[in-house]
Amino acid sequence: MPTRLRVDSAAALSQALLRAARYYNAPWFVTKDPVSIPRRFLGTDPVNVEVAGLLAAHLAWGRRDTILSKAGDWLNRMENRPADFLRNLSPRHAAAMKGFVHRTLCDTDALWMMGVWSDYIRQYGSLQGLFEGPTVADGLARYASLMRDALPLGDRLRKHFASPLQGSACKRMVMFLRWMIRKDDAGVDLGCWSLWTPDQLLLPLDVHAARTARSLGLLPEGNGVGWKEVVLLAEAARRIHPQDPALLDFALFGLGEEATRTGRSPKEVLQRLSPSREGLEKVPFGQ
Repeated sequence: MPTRLRVDSAAALSQALLRAARYYNAPWFVTKDPVSIPRRFLGTDPVNVEVAGLLAAHLAWGRRDTILSKAGDWLNRMENRPADFLRNLSPRHAAAMKGFVHRTLCDTDALWMMGVWSDYIRQYGSLQGLFEGPTVADGLARYASLMRDALPLGDRLRKHFASPLQGSACKRMVMFLRWMIRKDDAGVDLGCWSLWTPDQLLLPLDVHAARTARSLGLLPEGNGVGWKEVVLLAEAARRIHPQDPALLDFALFGLGEEATRTGRSPKEVLQRLSPSREGLEKVPFGQ
């Protein structure tokens, strides 16, 4: 019977979370995660990676298998050459997107978004400048502002471009920026952009991640899932891992998934892990 891990002190909890994060921050994680979409294009035109990542992030709500399927469908309609497709975007490309839909986002919405991205790529050669700013918050606000300013007044697509200035958690774009900025030897995140250093990154936050974070004491009690909570969670993550706080996102996701599957709390899931360095392999999740 493996020794169980005690997580009844701040130091022990921190070490357990880092162990769980490193378990999930691994190549096997990629196959069922939306980050697999931009990773398909590594080694090709860098703009392929940017476009594939951004469209996958915009679709990242709902079931992960559906997200992967819809992102693949969108890219197939671009002949899996998203950079060339956008550099040469013209009215004739509308037929390629006809019938595309994911939840509330439809073919005309996707075409409009690609039109804005196309203009920016043609002018600047990359999408990176859409998020430029001294901080991640500034970058998120810039992207939302640029996209919203291009919308027809009152357009329903406005909700797809969340901004921290309105208090939104901006979960999907925070996740996208994690993909584009973080890079380590694990082979999950892409590290294609140099807008910020990893220590400046935030953690994507939705109701599921917030529930897990609260159960572990990383967020105060309450029901809020907005920009204030994103900042608080990042502060907690930096106390645990100052150089790379977004690494903790893997732990929150994995522990939340396992807790839901088993009916245990995230802390109970951590308690089941062996304290040895190889503990997660010796006591794999699901047992």
